[in-house]
Amino acid sequence: MSAVSLFAKNIVDVNFNALPNNVVTETKKQILDTLGVIVAGSMSKNIRQLVDLVKEWGGEEESTILGYGGKVPCVNAALINGWSAAVLDYDDFHDLDFIHSSREVIPASLAVAERKGGVSGKDFIVAVVLGSDLAYRMARAVIVHRESGFLTVPNFFGVAAAVSKLLGLDEAKLKNALGLALMQVSGESYGIREALNTKGLDNGFQARGGVLAALMAERGLSGPTDPIEGRGFGFYALFHKNLYNSALLTVDLGKVFENAKVSQKPYPGCRFNHAAVSATLALVNEYDIKADDVAEITVHVGPIAISLSQPLEEKRKPRNSIHTQHSMPWSIANAVVYRKLGIEHFTEEAIRDTKVLEMAQKVVPKLNPELVHLTSAEPAIVDIKTKSGRVYSRRVDNAPGSPEDPMSFSDVVEKFRYCCNYSAKPVSEDIQDEVIGMIERLEEVPDVAQIASLLG
Repeated sequence: MSAVSLFAKNIVDVNFNALPNNVVTETKKQILDTLGVIVAGSMSKNIRQLVDLVKEWGGEEESTILGYGGKVPCVNAALINGWSAAVLDYDDFHDLDFIHSSREVIPASLAVAERKGGVSGKDFIVAVVLGSDLAYRMARAVIVHRESGFLTVPNFFGVAAAVSKLLGLDEAKLKNALGLALMQVSGESYGIREALNTKGLDNGFQARGGVLAALMAERGLSGPTDPIEGRGFGFYALFHKNLYNSALLTVDLGKVFENAKVSQKPYPGCRFNHAAVSATLALVNEYDIKADDVAEITVHVGPIAISLSQPLEEKRKPRNSIHTQHSMPWSIANAVVYRKLGIEHFTEEAIRDTKVLEMAQKVVPKLNPELVHLTSAEPAIVDIKTKSGRVYSRRVDNAPGSPEDPMSFSDVVEKFRYCCNYSAKPVSEDIQDEVIGMIERLEEVPDVAQIASLLG
């Protein structure tokens, strides 16, 4: 049986009772975390421009624009909320499979759940788990994908799978949904490399595209019969020259769910900065190192993280807020100057901070090929040399938030409350409490549309 057929059968067959307790627990954390970063992302002026455009289009009032309020057609809510989830680069990440999926699967699923109505918390959890699991498996099967850049295309399939589950599609229609998802894939994003103000918009497109695919399949429209492994025109043929490990696609399918291994981010910005940031914060706080006393900061990192410091002079002086998210010198400098790293350090106003710019000039990245981690983000070693000549050193092997050093539900709650401070529309403490309580007891919630209404 082909992988797409196995996936379709698994998505149709799996129900809430089949999910291990740890998968349910992790999924709740991912949902609350993602809702928080969506609400915080609504503060972006670029999101505001898209909201204005979508509202000009009009249409049925089906799904909530989180952080703003008001309802629009569910495909457009998925587009906006999917981009909002990615715009701050504060959302979770699968370190091993090298892909973000919550940022698409969760807002898209919530938008469709609102449109449909009556979607229980149990059913919502199952849809998120199965959609994410499909995307992670497709990403993992790609050979040398870390060297080829971030994978985004599998999220079209993940969203289509999650939404198809919510819509109750049978195996034939579900396969059509996956096929229709393939027909609208966009490929890799240039937003990071060129620091575009539309960085992350491809995630909105993925959320919208997967929703659109499932809705079209629900109406009986057909797609390619094997969009995953199809010869010549399947996902792996089109995007990866058929260089993939087919065994990794479906091993333990329905028994092991990959979203249980996702890492939450304690800081905004690229995941591969986080080990170095954690080491830096540990040093400055433990030894009370003052910014004025720092002579040089040497950051030893692996081959992926080193790219976040190249070209060095450009990364020491980011040209816009998007550029800061993928600048190691910028993140390290903020950690030294402010002894923390938050949303406020990645704004258009922040890039003019002279204290941080001066500190960034003291950050010296060095490649250490031995600092490679196959199951999570790369380790880092940070040496801070003071003007007195003393050197303080710290190594972090597991970036915080990883399965090896996880954020607790309480940690995610704290992050959610912090994110709510940046919402385009204020989110009161009472509403925060209500949302947190509903996510904590999500399997008891009769209709998840209530959650969207609270954040709109």
